[in-house]
Amino acid sequence: AVIGDVLFDAAHNPDGMKALVDYLELAKLTAVRMVFGVVGDKCWQEMIKLIAPRVSEWHLVRPMSSRALELAKVADFISCGEIKSAPVKIYSDGVESLIASMQSSSYHGLTLVAGSIYLTGAVRYQLVNEDRPLWSRIK
Repeated sequence: AVIGDVLFDAAHNPDGMKALVDYLELAKLTAVRMVFGVVGDKCWQEMIKLIAPRVSEWHLVRPMSSRALELAKVADFISCGEIKSAPVKIYSDGVESLIASMQSSSYHGLTLVAGSIYLTGAVRYQLVNEDRPLWSRIK
């Protein structure tokens, strides 16, 4: 199945998210499918406020970290009415169910993965499905 274009960004704090938003603006990308998860000690509300105007749908996945923020808390904040509203889907059973959902979706726009380096690494690993690190393929 085709997933479409996926952009991985290590934005895991407000400064990183602002740089990502600036790139999306420069590239004229206005409606992205956002795969997001975050650890609790980050300024995650500010990160969401920055990226929300460009998000057409939210896909929340808990990063593999003991510090990961509960997904329900993130979903409640997104749905509180303080930011631009977009549909929210929670993948409480992890990255594998997210990938299965993405593969069965008819969505073919840009999927953006950000919020946690733990999360971007895990999603990339599932999509690429290789045991070798990326840097070992560079000659």
